[in-house]
Amino acid sequence: MVEWRLHKRGERRFRQGHPWVFSNELVHPPAGIVPGAPVDLCDARGAFLACGYGNPHSLIAFRQMTRDRTQPVDLPLVRERLRQASHFRRRLGYHATSHRVVFAEGDLLPGLIIDRYVNAAGQVFVAELSTAGMERLVGETLPTLLHELADWEVAQGGAPFSRDATTVVVRREGAFRALEGLAGQPAHVVGPLASEALSAYPARVASGQGSLTLIVDLFAGQKTGLFLDQRENIAHLLRLLQARRSSVGEEFRVLDLFAYVGQWSAHVAQLLEARSGVTATLADASAAALATAATNVSACGARSHPVQLDLLQPWPKALGFAYDLVVCDPPALIKNRRDIAAGYRAYVKCNAWAMQRLRPGGLFVTCSCSHHLSHDAFREAVTAAMHKAKVSLQWVYCGSQAADHPRRLEFPEGEYLQCSIGERQP
Repeated sequence: MVEWRLHKRGERRFRQGHPWVFSNELVHPPAGIVPGAPVDLCDARGAFLACGYGNPHSLIAFRQMTRDRTQPVDLPLVRERLRQASHFRRRLGYHATSHRVVFAEGDLLPGLIIDRYVNAAGQVFVAELSTAGMERLVGETLPTLLHELADWEVAQGGAPFSRDATTVVVRREGAFRALEGLAGQPAHVVGPLASEALSAYPARVASGQGSLTLIVDLFAGQKTGLFLDQRENIAHLLRLLQARRSSVGEEFRVLDLFAYVGQWSAHVAQLLEARSGVTATLADASAAALATAATNVSACGARSHPVQLDLLQPWPKALGFAYDLVVCDPPALIKNRRDIAAGYRAYVKCNAWAMQRLRPGGLFVTCSCSHHLSHDAFREAVTAAMHKAKVSLQWVYCGSQAADHPRRLEFPEGEYLQCSIGERQP
């Protein structure tokens, strides 16, 4: 087994639980392995610290799998952690609807994301492999492991679908793979559903009315198909709308920016369908996403008005004003530290433009999924946007990613989503 030694300057952070070691924190430059091969990490004196896998070509040179020297880093370890992750979601009450099953370091499986999408007919696990170590460890066997997990869940009295009703999609794409020196590859599907069915999959998601069905693309859509991390933020918005239902007029106008498949608007439409007529203006750069969003929103009883706009270009003058609800949920505008200044300005500009379209008394939802934008910086950007837009908002909620995307306090990189909801003052 190859041993790498951690320099004293990185030792305190690692001993406090952080699972990464950067290449400049090692006593010697990382070498002697192919990307993703197993490595034992020792302190500068040679005492054992952890087992994991390394990548001599990545800034994150070492990713921890276990601090137990007697625990092999192998498929049985992954299998056990998959089962632990499944149990955790069941204790949260998430199994009846689509949710995240594995959240990388949050579940002690670095480089692995797995989302589970369900409907009445079956389930689909969509997995993302983003590191060389996880690719070497489970790349060929992941579909088998997830089909085993499906049978195990049935045996445990959990999810009702065995492997016969389970499809696995393994996706190998994205910027993280490039940082690891991994090439992108087409999605790999194992199970009863073909790519055509996966491209318009009716997924059951939690809602204020129990659940609703959204059409999502599990084969080639963004991320794994849907942004499941917004679950609890959407739930809070629905509670706010529920509390003011008696004052909602005959028409409720929504402006959904960066709408993707329209999940914010669809939830609102389902909640208010019996109370008022909901009109959702859906803005996104993708024509395909807009078509799906219009389908989802219309199925929930709202009138949809899709508008294809690249909202990261100069801000459009169209779309009008005086909306009852404006949602500004952009993609990550800050991909790395070099983008912080430009991304910060983009958040200010985007939010200011969106705020100006909100009527007094209306609700405003703003989000950031940029890990490199701190809580303080996000608050400052939204404050600057209010000043730029010449509006005042009273903030009633601040949230983060849903509980099926668990965080570890020793690993701040695992916390990335911020959501604030405010009401525009007269």
